[in-house]
Amino acid sequence: MYFARIYRTDGTSGANQIPFVVTNNSSQSDILFMTSDETWQAYNDWGGYSFYTGTSTGSPWCCSPLNPGRAVQISYNRPFATRYDSISPNGQDFFFYAEFPMIQFLEKNGYDVSYVSQIDVAQPGAASMISQHKVLMNTGHSEYWDAGDMDNITAARNAGVNLALFTGNTAWWKTRWANSQFGNEPYRTQITYKESLDSTQSDPADPPTWTGAWRDQRFSPPGDASSENADRPTLGRQLLLLCGLGIVRLLQAADLEKYRRGQPVGWPDLHDARRNARL
Repeated sequence: MYFARIYRTDGTSGANQIPFVVTNNSSQSDILFMTSDETWQAYNDWGGYSFYTGTSTGSPWCCSPLNPGRAVQISYNRPFATRYDSISPNGQDFFFYAEFPMIQFLEKNGYDVSYVSQIDVAQPGAASMISQHKVLMNTGHSEYWDAGDMDNITAARNAGVNLALFTGNTAWWKTRWANSQFGNEPYRTQITYKESLDSTQSDPADPPTWTGAWRDQRFSPPGDASSENADRPTLGRQLLLLCGLGIVRLLQAADLEKYRRGQPVGWPDLHDARRNARL
């Protein structure tokens, strides 16, 4: 991860930070760290628009009870609004509040780690790239995933890659990609119509491609919606947890397969797992 800081030299204050995720597709590091860049951009209101704010006039998102006037397409070719001010009232600290501390911990403690963006993970065939590593890690606020992310991460998990998802609100909204309006570069426009929010099929690409809540099966041709415990973080016995006493394979040690999907897991099993892991 690299950041370029650009700043004004004309006597007017102003600066911005441009993140660069440098990816090595041939890397076989132990840990592959995926940034949550789709969520960075979803909340980035530079230019007055984000997936939460704006003055869009398209229907039905112009007049939704929640987040009316929000954008349904946002560009990756924007600076980040990182301050709360009159220009960007919803500034975000995006990378630095959760991902930076984890990276700092990993690097400081000598973990073998390399980095990818969600754009890298969305590429066709990216599952094989992920499978070159022991662990795929994602931290912080990771609310927006596209279908390529979901498919490739699931395929890598099925191939034996461990998933360390130190995240909240994980994979809530489904997105899709379009080319940039300037230069036609691929994977530069992020799109979600949030059909679940408006309870209607509003994405022009639907069918066959819907963009709503991943768990919402109402607007999901060809049926790729699923609840969180269907294929994400049951992501099975290969989920790693960060605890105060260190990173432990808590769930891997627990005898959870005897439970049916949707059945609560009792404390005795987790307590025994904790004891077996010698925590």
